[in-house]
Amino acid sequence: MAKPKTKASPKQRYAVGAEVIVRMPGIRGVVVQVDDTPTVLWEYWHTIETEHGQRREPGCNLELVPMAKTNSESGGSPRIHIEHMENSAFIQGSPGAYITQTFDISSQEFSNFVQNLRELFDAENLSDVQRSEANTEFTIIEGELKSSTPQKGVVRASLQSLRTILENATGSLIGSAAYAALVHYILHLKP
Repeated sequence: MAKPKTKASPKQRYAVGAEVIVRMPGIRGVVVQVDDTPTVLWEYWHTIETEHGQRREPGCNLELVPMAKTNSESGGSPRIHIEHMENSAFIQGSPGAYITQTFDISSQEFSNFVQNLRELFDAENLSDVQRSEANTEFTIIEGELKSSTPQKGVVRASLQSLRTILENATGSLIGSAAYAALVHYILHLKP
C-alpha cells in the first residue's frame, strides 16, 4: 500500500517593515531584517525590533498584526527608504555574501531565554532522572552567566544536553518556538 503524501506547511517569511506579533512571549514588533534562506528547522529567521530591543525569531513564531479595515484601500507598492545606516547587517546585490550573527551570553535577553526555558522544562513531562539532569545543566548555565568571564563552550554543551533531554522526553517541546530558539542559540554559540 502506497504511503499518502503529506503537504509540507509553507514556511512563513515576513517583509521588512511588517508589524508582527511574536507569539511567544506575546509582544509586538517590526521586522527589520529577514534571512534569504531557511536555516534552523528549515525556518526563515527574522530580526524583530520590539520595545525591549531586537530579537531573532523564526517565521513559525510570528504572525502579522491585522490591518484596520477602512472604506477605501490605497493602491501602489510599498517603498522602503533607507537614509542613514551604520554598522548595518544589510547586504544588497552581493552574490555569495553572508552575515554572521553573534550574541552576548551575558545579555539580559539570553538570561531571560534561560529563565523561560527552565520554566518550560519545569512544566514538561520528564522522568525523575531527566528532571535531575536538566536541573544540573541549568545550574551550570546560570553559574556561567554569573561569572565575570562566562565560558561559551560550557554554556553550549549544557544547552546541547538540554536539547537531548527534550528530544527524549514524552510530549516534548520539539517544534515549539522555545525549541527553535534553543537550537538557534546552540548553532550561534561558538566556543
